[in-house]
Amino acid sequence: MEATRSPGAGGSYARKAQLADERKRLLTDRNAYIAYLENQVERSNTALLEVEAAASDLRLLRGRVDDLEEKLQSSSRTWELVQAQSVQMHEAGAENAALHPLRRQAILLVL
Repeated sequence: MEATRSPGAGGSYARKAQLADERKRLLTDRNAYIAYLENQVERSNTALLEVEAAASDLRLLRGRVDDLEEKLQSSSRTWELVQAQSVQMHEAGAENAALHPLRRQAILLVL
């Protein structure tokens, strides 16, 4: 009596056997092996070019970020100077306002 098997019962074994056969064929068939290696080299070269392009883009972005950081530092320093000058002008204005009545009295005394 023959045992009945379901259609998917031996599928994974068949795939493994095909892969093993393919590997054996590559090892015995020199031209197929060379073609396989050439394909691997092409894939590696393509991946390398993509990585180099990404690295170039990253360098450009890093340069832009550095420029923006410099501009931000410059703007921050400018803002600090404007604030300091504003405080000085406000203090000088307050001093002048306090001295203004004294000046008026001095002028009246001279006259």
